[in-house]
Amino acid sequence: MKSYMDEFTRSFIDDHLDLYRYAVHLGDQAWADELLETLRHYKEHVRQEMYRINRKELWRQFDAVNLQLLQAYNKLQDGPDEETQARLHRLIRQLKLQRIAITNQICVSKQAANWMPYRT
Repeated sequence: MKSYMDEFTRSFIDDHLDLYRYAVHLGDQAWADELLETLRHYKEHVRQEMYRINRKELWRQFDAVNLQLLQAYNKLQDGPDEETQARLHRLIRQLKLQRIAITNQICVSKQAANWMPYRT
């Protein structure tokens, strides 16, 4: 993850510097000023990308847990013996707790990504 973020940071800065040079070349001072302001706050953009990647991974985990839950419920419908039924009920309970934990992490990640203002 760190190497991806380092690469993202380098690309973000390089791309915005290239655009800044182009804006200056065109004589578009408003665009150039906007790009400089964005560059001043590049850490905020990098942080938002980090949270986006984290939320994407959390949603992937959420989907995987949901798939496991569906499979467990389907096995219950097959009418298994009591021991298998008890095992499946324990698994379902565990998966529901995992899903709640992941949901909480998604909510916290979303809040954290949105509350932090630019820092100068």
